[in-house]
Amino acid sequence: MNNNQSENLVTDCQEEMLLAEDLQAITRTNHPLNLGVQHLQHQLANAIVLCLNLKMCNWKAEGQAFFGTRSAFSQLSEKMEDVVDQLGDRLRMIGQDPQVGLGLILEGATVTQAEAGSEYRELLANADANAIIAIREIRDAIVALKRRDDDPGSIDLMVSILRMYEEHEWFFRRLLKPSGVTNHA
Repeated sequence: MNNNQSENLVTDCQEEMLLAEDLQAITRTNHPLNLGVQHLQHQLANAIVLCLNLKMCNWKAEGQAFFGTRSAFSQLSEKMEDVVDQLGDRLRMIGQDPQVGLGLILEGATVTQAEAGSEYRELLANADANAIIAIREIRDAIVALKRRDDDPGSIDLMVSILRMYEEHEWFFRRLLKPSGVTNHA
């Protein structure tokens, strides 16, 4: 082995050690009780419940625009499935396990599960109320995490989820609006 190869090997080993230390530092700062981890776990529980509720709305869709509404709910639930995956992946990236047992989900979620046997408009009202809850909570989480300034990746993820929740709430609000009523304000 010549001198250059020896120096390159030492440099490669040093880089690997620094990378390993970096990874440990990221994991070490993200204890299960870390504020960012708690917010992500909470948002994951909410997203799973929201996704199930969207499925119920899809299955119960009715009215003149039945096929279009079903298609829209199908797209919304697919987007929510992506959110569930993104939140779970983010938790794994920062060294934690997603808490997704059924009991943990229901305990960790603040949005409400739609009641079985609910009428379509009741499901829509529940979806709208849940979207408002999720929007408020994710906004609060973003503010809290920005204040700590220690997890820009989670903040970025939550901002993208917030925008989607706002679009969902707008959709539900429009579906709940009595037909023929216009708002010019």
